[in-house]
Amino acid sequence: MKIHTLGPETTDSYSAYQYAKIHFPIIKDYQLVLHPSFQDIYSKIARYHGDLFLVPVAYRNSDGTNWTDYNLIYGQQLSIINCFNHPLKQMALVENQSVNNGRAIIHPSTIGILNRELPSVNKDQINFVTSKPLALSTFLQADYQYAIFSYPDFKPYDNDNYRTLKLIVPQMIWCLYQIK
Repeated sequence: MKIHTLGPETTDSYSAYQYAKIHFPIIKDYQLVLHPSFQDIYSKIARYHGDLFLVPVAYRNSDGTNWTDYNLIYGQQLSIINCFNHPLKQMALVENQSVNNGRAIIHPSTIGILNRELPSVNKDQINFVTSKPLALSTFLQADYQYAIFSYPDFKPYDNDNYRTLKLIVPQMIWCLYQIK
């Protein structure tokens, strides 16, 4: 039996899995499987009969679909075992001061933060990735002016080229499903 969530081990999903493993003893009997996206899990859900699935309720896909949509769409295939509160890592909205192109790289779930803090960013200049660790690595390797990612993962790279525009410490509700 397996428990499915978003990888890699630097994601908030992995941290939530570690928390759940301590607080919900049933999880210890399940082998962890980390996926490249939540969409990957949903698209293969029929294959995972009997497994567990851990997902944050703030999950949003790049096409705008979100946890609420999927909870309703897949409701007949998923049974909620438990919901719990576990914070996300501190997030940062960061500007690369050596780039002036208005481009941003983010996870779709953080679009509200970007829109609130930088309303002037052109929607056509926003690119989405499947995780905040991927947003960080893409930001560091490509030509983006803005990004939102987990700040602890960014600390080793922080220098005078970057300006932290906003730090956020969000709480999160996590949903643990049994896949029928």
